[in-house]
Amino acid sequence: MKKRLLFTFFIIFLLIIGVAFSLSISEKISRASPGPGCDCLCNWCPAVSDPCPAVCGNGALEAGEACDDGNTNDCDGCKGDCSRLDDICGDNIAECGEVCDGTDDAACPGQCQADCTCPPPACGDGVLDPGEACDDGNTNDCDGCKGDCSRLDDI
Repeated sequence: MKKRLLFTFFIIFLLIIGVAFSLSISEKISRASPGPGCDCLCNWCPAVSDPCPAVCGNGALEAGEACDDGNTNDCDGCKGDCSRLDDICGDNIAECGEVCDGTDDAACPGQCQADCTCPPPACGDGVLDPGEACDDGNTNDCDGCKGDCSRLDDI
């Protein structure tokens, strides 16, 4: 009697394992087929003819991506859209770390330096900076604005 009971439990156990395994296989097959059952995040992607779409920022270099460093930060060599950051000073595009760049000079109009920075505020540069009463772009004391950027009439 004990043997028969043990044998019955063994058969029931095998049936449960078989059903669980069968469900697991059918789930994998449904995930592997293109369409709503696809789960690219769990690596159950569609057939090779219908690959999972690239996901920018996942750290894996996929079709259509020039780079993918695992984040969407624009200023670390790889842009948030997974295109390469072309932060070359002198290309007329102020990008990461550049205050200005050639003609892209909104930060200091007409004064962008070769290293893509704006010149430090200085008296005589033609820009009215904090602490200056005037700045006419020269150091002539006889034109209403003195060389130290104070007005002649402030004396």
